[in-house]
Amino acid sequence: MDPENCVAAVTGASRGIGRWVARTLAERGYVVAANDLEAPEDTLKEIENAASTGISVPGDVSDEASVRRMVEAVVGEFGRVDVLVNNAGVSLITPAEETNSADWRRVLEVNLTGPFLTSREFGGEMLRQGSGSIVNIASVAGLLGIADRVAYNASKHGLIGLTRTLAAEWGARRTCQRRLSRLGQDRDGDVGSKSPKLKAARSPATSREPFSVEVTLRPSIP
Repeated sequence: MDPENCVAAVTGASRGIGRWVARTLAERGYVVAANDLEAPEDTLKEIENAASTGISVPGDVSDEASVRRMVEAVVGEFGRVDVLVNNAGVSLITPAEETNSADWRRVLEVNLTGPFLTSREFGGEMLRQGSGSIVNIASVAGLLGIADRVAYNASKHGLIGLTRTLAAEWGARRTCQRRLSRLGQDRDGDVGSKSPKLKAARSPATSREPFSVEVTLRPSIP
């Protein structure tokens, strides 16, 4: 995908992976719409320092009305959206028998319902314009069982399933779905080592993948 005149939306962009992705996309020429619960001012400064254009689209990704406002802001400002990076997430380290239903629901709402809502709304714009890429930030917790993280593990397993399903539905319609699994430290710093390596995993659900995200996520993440 040629980054010139392309618009990328990044959720959870105030720190960690999300902030690095937003900055890297800006450095590569993308216009960036940066999301978090509050306006990610430091990220916007880094986008500006990269000589790119950035806007803030604050909001809760687990809230349907909030996500719709985000899409309206991005499309209203730039007329299109080419890339969505679903990075926003929360963690919970608690034994399964001590995990209450409120915490369980909150983790699933942010980590799974959020990417579904943003993919549905931003993806709808991509389908209408005939192109686009969606990157879902997953985790080794979506591939393995890790003790004391029952809600988080379930959310990341679900996220990988969501990615594969949308790839099966949308892949032949010229919208690419990818997931990224951390090999080292998890986004919230509670899995594995502190080696911030990521692995891009193409879904086997579709053989047509005319578009992809031009980001190799293997840096040191501040």
